[in-house]
Amino acid sequence: MPPAVSSQQTLIDYLLSDARILAWVGWGGLIIGVVSLVVTIFGFAIAVIQIRRVKLASEAARDATVCMAAQVRSKEQSAKIVFALGQVNNATTHITGDNAGAAVAHLLTSCNAVIEARALSFDEKDQATYDECIYANRKIIENLPIKAGVSIDEKKQKFYVQSLRKIASNLDEMSVRLRYEFVTHGEVR
Repeated sequence: MPPAVSSQQTLIDYLLSDARILAWVGWGGLIIGVVSLVVTIFGFAIAVIQIRRVKLASEAARDATVCMAAQVRSKEQSAKIVFALGQVNNATTHITGDNAGAAVAHLLTSCNAVIEARALSFDEKDQATYDECIYANRKIIENLPIKAGVSIDEKKQKFYVQSLRKIASNLDEMSVRLRYEFVTHGEVR
């Protein structure tokens, strides 16, 4: 039981001078400090876990974006190759029909499509094949007689058709490979 408080001693003086109350206040402060420390450490651990989760989610989003961009690039590259292949086939038809002017137009369009497909490719082997197709296309374009009324002799016509078939074969092979990679892996490496 606390001693009686005199008239001159106020309650605050009593609380600040009694050893038992100071001990209780000291122990209470220590307990509150320890509990605060535990809660702070627990909160810090939760914050670290949340930051790691956010980091993993952002990395997954980045990877998904890169994969999607690669797939779009692959599809666009494949579409350009197929378009170029169609133009080469049209040029072949026009060469066999003695219409060199139309063949040149188709070969120029094919060459442009191959250049666009090459720009989308990161594979050095593909780029070498693209360069080969572009070179062969341009060589044929340079040698085709595009004057009206001038026909292509049969020997040159066969040479041009064989060259165009080789170009078409290369483009077809690349198209099939791109399609196979996309279907098998779902992404382009």
